[in-house]
Formats: sequence, structure tokens, C-alpha cells
Amino acid sequence: MTDAGLQGRLADFTLEEILQLIALQQKTGLLSVDASYPMFLAFDAGMLVAFRDRRRAGADPLEEFLKRYGFFEVAAWENVEFVQKNSRLDLTEILVNESMLTEEELEKVQFDAVQEDVFRGMQLRDGRYHFTPGHEFLTGLKGRVRFKVDGLLMEAVRRIDEFSGLQETFFSHDLTIRRTETEVDLE
Repeated sequence: MTDAGLQGRLADFTLEEILQLIALQQKTGLLSVDASYPMFLAFDAGMLVAFRDRRRAGADPLEEFLKRYGFFEVAAWENVEFVQKNSRLDLTEILVNESMLTEEELEKVQFDAVQEDVFRGMQLRDGRYHFTPGHEFLTGLKGRVRFKVDGLLMEAVRRIDEFSGLQETFFSHDLTIRRTETEVDLE
């Protein structure tokens, strides 16, 4: 990669190849993916340090993850929205300050959220990416993380392998899977 960065089409150079290159060369900068599932990933010396940036327009992948898996009741989300509108706090700061998650729980949730983000991104084949190197792009990022790329890639590949097996086992147009509040006795 040169100072001009790296850009191209996901059809030619996949997300996993891009992530491996950034990690192997220990690059610092921002990776933006413009596709059906837009992504933003920030790196410091090859380590993933952010997967969300509230300075950019669009949905917050952490918030989407928490809502998708039903982490909090509607009233809690209303409180989060109130605090966001009336402060400059990041979602991660609000979650800890409002005692919705501990620091340790937040780290685990962020890891799970970025893991899902990378898994979804690795399935993209239509779209464009642009990596812009430089430390200046990391200034102002909140809710930072620090994850090794190889671990994220290995977990995403495991999920992709398992997903295809689940599709073979359970795929049917007549089958509906629904989350319930109570456990079902299958015996």
C-alpha cells in the first residue's frame, strides 16, 4: 500500500484479503466499504481499534447489534436516545455511565458485534472499498476496541462453514424459526 491508500472492488479483492494485508503490514488508517452492508473499520498498527464512527452518517453497528439481540427494553433505549440528544456522549459511554453494561460486558458485546460485522462483510462480493492510511483519522474516535484481525477472520470463517451446514440441515420453505421467551421441551 502506498500513501495514496488502497481502493478497489470487492469482486477483485475480498474483505478477508484486505484485512489480512492491513494486519500483516501493520497499517494504521481507515477502511470504508461501500456495499449493500456498508462498513467502517479503523486500524492502529494492524490491530482493529474501531468498527463504528459516530462522526459519519448512518446506523451505529453496535446499537443495531444490541437491538437485534434484544439487550434492553424499550424504556432503556428511550433513555439512551434522550442522553444522546442532550449530550456529546458516545453510546459506549452511555451504556457504562447508565449502568446498562459493565466495562467487561461492553468489551464482550463489542467483540461479538465486530465479529458479526466482519462475518457479514466477508460475504460481500459486490461493492467498493477504500483504505486511507494515517494516524490522523483515529483522532476523535470513541468506543475504541483492540482486536487482532486474524482471530476475527478465523471466527468469521468458522461461522461461514457452520452456516452452510445449517442451511443444508434445516433449509426448508416450510420451516420457521422463532425466538421464544420460554424453553421448549423437545422430548
